[in-house]
Amino acid sequence: MRKLLLLLILAGMSLSCIRHSAMEERARKQIVVSLEDYIESYFPGNQSWRMEDLETVYTNDSLCVLQCSVFINDSLGKQVIRDYRYIYLLDMDLSRASHKPVFAENFLNVLCLTRKEIREGRRKTRRSGENLYDTAQGGCVPVQAPFDPSPDH
Repeated sequence: MRKLLLLLILAGMSLSCIRHSAMEERARKQIVVSLEDYIESYFPGNQSWRMEDLETVYTNDSLCVLQCSVFINDSLGKQVIRDYRYIYLLDMDLSRASHKPVFAENFLNVLCLTRKEIREGRRKTRRSGENLYDTAQGGCVPVQAPFDPSPDH
């Protein structure tokens, strides 16, 4: 009986890890597509940009927060550097209403956190039981250009 219980706990933990990594994988694919649109809206006609230091700040089965630095060559030939926090989440309410997964996103132009700050933030979130999903959902809008434009997503 104990072995069965232990096996069920381990299976649940591994399933949770798979879902976390799936959300992070989706966010890492989507950020590239969304950044192109985002940069085009703020730097029209600009095709020259690169993303560096993409790092996961937080992830779970319905939310992924990434951060990165983006180097953009503006129309005057100057390089503009922006740090972004990217929030990507599964919008539970819209998903229920449409009977299919609906993802939402938001870019925040804020300084990148250090790895130490990221680790401390994750620990603090786990300890306090803070609900980051509810906090992040308010500023997010549905993804306009999904990386996988299939009818199921």
